[in-house]
Amino acid sequence: MPAPEKLADCCTDELADLWAANNQMENIVRELAEHGLGSGGSSETILAPHPAASRAKRRQDEDFRHLIEEVLALTPFAQHLSRFRASGSIRGDLKYAVAIPVRNEEDMLPRALAALERAMAGSPENAGGLVVVVNDSTDGSAGIVSRWARDRRIAHVVIEADFAPQVRNAPHARRLALDLAARLASKGAVFTTDADSHVGSDWIAHGLARIASGADMVCEDVRLDKAEESRLHERVRLVGSVERAYFEASEQLWQAWTHGRAGRFAYRASGASLALRTAAYLEAGRLPLPQSGEDRALCDAMLRNGFSVEVNSEGQTRTSARLVARAVGGCASALADRERHFDPMCDAALIPVEALRERSAQTLYSQRKRTAAAFPPSSPMRFTQVLRELATAIDLLKAGS
Repeated sequence: MPAPEKLADCCTDELADLWAANNQMENIVRELAEHGLGSGGSSETILAPHPAASRAKRRQDEDFRHLIEEVLALTPFAQHLSRFRASGSIRGDLKYAVAIPVRNEEDMLPRALAALERAMAGSPENAGGLVVVVNDSTDGSAGIVSRWARDRRIAHVVIEADFAPQVRNAPHARRLALDLAARLASKGAVFTTDADSHVGSDWIAHGLARIASGADMVCEDVRLDKAEESRLHERVRLVGSVERAYFEASEQLWQAWTHGRAGRFAYRASGASLALRTAAYLEAGRLPLPQSGEDRALCDAMLRNGFSVEVNSEGQTRTSARLVARAVGGCASALADRERHFDPMCDAALIPVEALRERSAQTLYSQRKRTAAAFPPSSPMRFTQVLRELATAIDLLKAGS
C-alpha cells in the first residue's frame, strides 16, 4: 500500500475511527428517546460528535442502527425507564462482551473489576468489551466503571437507568446488559458476572476455549469468598457444606443409575459466572425474566432447546458472603435466611434419594421411547432432611449404589 502523501491524512482517518464510537452512542440515546424510553424522564450522552467522524460514521451507522432496533424490539424496557444515560465507546464486532448488572456497588466494584482485568488480559488481545447496566443507583458505581475502563482503554458501554417498578430487579438489569452484549459480540460469545463477585484469571480464556470446542453454555460451581465465608456463623457454614456434599453425592448416584447417559443431575448455574455462544443465547430466547433465579432459568432454557451446557467445577470465581441483599432471592437472601433459622430451606434442586432414583429410571425410559422426560418442580428440603438424605446417599455409594 503506498504511503500517504500527508501525515494529516493518517490523523484524519484515525480520528474518524475513534470518534465514530462516540457518534454511535449519541445515536443510541437519540433513538431510545424516539421510541418512548423514559416517558416524562430524560436521556443524555456524555459523548460529543466530532467533524472527523463523518466517513467512519456512515460506515458504522447501519450496523449500529440494527443493534438499536434489535434491543428495543426484544427487551421489555420501552416506556419503563424514567432516566437513561449512556457513556463509553465500542468499535467493531467484538469476539466477546462481558455483561454486568450493578446497583449501588461502589464498595464491591474495585475487587470485581481488578479480577475482570486479569481475566481480560488472558484473553485474545483487544478482542473483548464490557457492558454495564447501572440501575436505580444512588452511589458512584457508574463513575467507577467508566474511569476504570477508560484508563485501561477497554471498549465499554455504561448504561445508567432508573427502572419502573415492574422491571426494577436484577433479572431485567442483566437482560438489558446481555442483550446489548449479544449485539456487540454477535458472532462471538457473551459472559456475565456480578459486581459482588470476582472471577478467576482464566475465566474468559476457559469460556472461549470451551465454546470453541462445542459448548453452547459454560456455567460454574461458584463458591463463597473464603475470607467473607469465615465470618459467617458456624451453623451457616455447616448448612453450606452439607448442601454441597449432598449435591456431589446425588451427582455420583445419578451417573451410576443412568450409566452416564443422561447428562448431569443438576446444573448449579450462577449469574456470577456464565459464558454463552451468542447465537445460542439468542436462539434460546434470551434471558428469562422471573423475579429471581434468572441464571437457572436461562440454563433450563438452553437445555430445553437442545443446547450443550458444560459445568466448570474447577473455576476460581468467588462471590460475596454478605447478608444484605441487593437482589431478591439471591445468594445474600439465602445466607441471611440461614442466619435467622435453625433449620433453613436448602437448594430447591436437591431431591430425596428415592425421588432421584425414580427420576433416573424415568429418564432412561424416556430415552428408549425417544420422548422428553418432564418433572414437576419439587419443594425445597430443609437442612435436617438434607442431612438425613446425605447419610442415605453415602451408604448407597459405599455399597456400590
